Amino acid sequence: NKITNWDKSKTFAVNPIKDEDIKKFPIYNDEDITEDAEIKFVKVNRETALYYRDMFVHKLGTTNAEVFYLMLIDGIISKIKCFSAVSAGISNCSMAI
Repeated sequence: NKITNWDKSKTFAVNPIKDEDIKKFPIYNDEDITEDAEIKFVKVNRETALYYRDMFVHKLGTTNAEVFYLMLIDGIISKIKCFSAVSAGISNCSMAI
């Protein structure tokens, strides 16, 4: 069943992000959070933040954010925050896991 008159096998999207551009962190998996938990905000590059965002929230849309943070609880990712000077606030990249 051919729906179009062009060869779809030659159509693909190139992902410019390389695996080495992404800093890997453990992912929150319903672990207990105690009152002794250590909470940190870690500044990361765009590739790392958008990698985790895309992993958990597909098709969220684009973001014009310029600054990216991961919120870690005991070294485990629990939230992604992205900020933009252009929109003077939090971009649509923010999400909790």
